[in-house]
Amino acid sequence: MRILASALILAIGFASAPAGARKLQYALPPAASAAGEVRLVEGERGALPPEVSGVAYLDEARSVVYRQDFGGMGVAGGLLLGPFGAGANALAIQKNTAREAEALRGKLGFAPDALLLAALTAMPASASASREAKLRPSLYLTRDKQERLIFWTIVDVDLDGWRGRYSRVLPARVASAAVVAGLPEAERAVLETQLRDSYIETLKVLQLDLEGRAGEFAKMKVEVEALAPRFHAAVKYEFVRRDETHTLIRALAPSTVQAAGLGFSGVLIVPNSEALVK
Repeated sequence: MRILASALILAIGFASAPAGARKLQYALPPAASAAGEVRLVEGERGALPPEVSGVAYLDEARSVVYRQDFGGMGVAGGLLLGPFGAGANALAIQKNTAREAEALRGKLGFAPDALLLAALTAMPASASASREAKLRPSLYLTRDKQERLIFWTIVDVDLDGWRGRYSRVLPARVASAAVVAGLPEAERAVLETQLRDSYIETLKVLQLDLEGRAGEFAKMKVEVEALAPRFHAAVKYEFVRRDETHTLIRALAPSTVQAAGLGFSGVLIVPNSEALVK
């Protein structure tokens, strides 16, 4: 369940689905556009996203989000203690998340908007584009049991009212303690470049998907530790594509109108070094 929860956060955004949104179906992009027909542009950020229990925000714009699952006894231990024990266990994890986020706040110095703009600048522009896909970036951070930070570059897209989310995990991990202490400028610059390049890779997949050129997807059992570092396990996905460099996993989406308003649709983009096919 923790793996699914993390996948949903990356696919849908940092908002809770309404109680009525229980039926799940696979999300697909809109009808394919011709190559070069869609121009990728930075959209307006708008109102702050709603706060979500269990996550912490590392910036005022709530565009850099932190969540971790360590602390307490884990899911199995919490269940053994009954409802009250499970509640206390969840509270312990939330307290750890808040404490670690407070230590990280202000230490990164990366603005997703600036990273996306740098990525867009590096992408070739289409002179024949007749439609605009408006993009809004964010960063999702979690950590592994070695207390190394895992970064997901996220792009929300709005194309003629269709909304989706494309999320890519950065292969490189950085010790949380090093970030809290303050990264040397050279290391910070390397990480910034890696994040920009990850946004570029995210945009490439997004563009191909909108143009119907992302390739054929098939059922596949894949383990992605970066989705849930504490509770990771192999999951059988309905729509997976694996090429020479990346494994693409199409996200699940609630089919109700209420849930559609949350922008639930998209693809998880995982470098092959981070995806274990079973």
